[in-house]
Amino acid sequence: QPEYGLLVAIPNGQYRKEQRMDPGLVPGMPDLVLLVQRGGYGGLFLELKIGRNKLQATQRDMHHQLRRQRYMVRTIWDSVDEVMQ
Repeated sequence: QPEYGLLVAIPNGQYRKEQRMDPGLVPGMPDLVLLVQRGGYGGLFLELKIGRNKLQATQRDMHHQLRRQRYMVRTIWDSVDEVMQ
């Protein structure tokens, strides 16, 4: 699909406790965004997780904020075949 060219990684970095956030970085921002409108959504944000990693509180909050703005947000563990809400 040509729209897949609009799949963008969000270089938000990895925040560590007691580390100063660089300007422009936002805690909890998902890893990828697909900048394509579909089905009343402004785009799709994807959070990628491996193994037993869980969403952090900042990530859950950001996902909630994005959903309120009419974006679809999904979390994927290890494989696109195992999509979680």
